Amino acid sequence: MRTETRTLYFIDELNETARARAIDRHRYFNIEGEWFDFVIEDFAAIAGALGFTIDRGKGISFSGFHSQGDGASFRGAYEYAPGWRAALAAYCPTETDIFAIGEALEALRDSVRSASVTTRGHYSHDGTMLAGQCWTAGDGGSSDAATAEFTEAARRLARWLYRRLEREYEHLTGDDSVTESLLANEMEFTADGGPA
Repeated sequence: MRTETRTLYFIDELNETARARAIDRHRYFNIEGEWFDFVIEDFAAIAGALGFTIDRGKGISFSGFHSQGDGASFRGAYEYAPGWRAALAAYCPTETDIFAIGEALEALRDSVRSASVTTRGHYSHDGTMLAGQCWTAGDGGSSDAATAEFTEAARRLARWLYRRLEREYEHLTGDDSVTESLLANEMEFTADGGPA
């Protein structure tokens, strides 16, 4: 029988090369599971303030983050929300892109009072989104131009969601976040950054 003694290190005790190796090995540590839940919840609240009701089950889809065809989309319904400015001012006062989308929807308030938002195809990007039935205040159908403008506003909202998801992904897989998680979980490594 042989007894071997090894010295193990926490991530902050490793030299730069070993630390980089350990971080690369655990790059996706923070995105196991539903890492995107809070981004989706935040998006649903913001979309709700704008008048969108998102299908909660499979209403939001995304793929990412560095391939052609990546993006986000959503399905649901829309009804003009007259108090959207106050709701957004209370919830996310610095999100200028969201206020711009709200202004675009406001400009359509006489042309599109309610609508459905659908997707087509098997991709997740905003280009798969379509406005279904768009209705005016008098229950008449909206013009093709108003429908196209509404579709673009919904797609802009989906692009905003994708940027938020991408930023969160990059944050969680970044060196600082991975290091912080490895420290918090008291993971140990060999001197060269290998597994304990």
